[in-house]
Amino acid sequence: MLTVQKLQPAFTDRKEIQRNGYKVGYQNSSFIKGFLVEHLHFAEANLVPLVTIPDYHEALSRGNKNRVAAILDEVPCLKLFLKKNCSKYTMVGPTYKTDGFGFAFPSRSSLVSYMSRAIFNVTQDKNEMDKIQSTYFDYC
Repeated sequence: MLTVQKLQPAFTDRKEIQRNGYKVGYQNSSFIKGFLVEHLHFAEANLVPLVTIPDYHEALSRGNKNRVAAILDEVPCLKLFLKKNCSKYTMVGPTYKTDGFGFAFPSRSSLVSYMSRAIFNVTQDKNEMDKIQSTYFDYC
């Protein structure tokens, strides 16, 4: 996600961000920092940890000289941020695939089959997925 001027991003390429030494924000409690350093080769000195999604607006509104030029995070988090701030910011690609999320349970937990069925049922119901998408993640 990048700051915009008149709904046009100032830049759309992460390599340009890196080449110019711009600072990039990321959600401190997620795996994103490791992904940025290990896979996208961002310099740690240019990474700014942000604690909460509401901190994104503060960081972006101050610009690269004082805070960050862009934020790289998981798409659902960015969509939640944009839902409240779509007139000021936009999200641009590309998106990068990661291994995703998982759940851990004690051995022989009855929750394993329950959670597997529940996730499968929700993801197979197109109407329910569309409802979840529009309620929580649609922006602008």
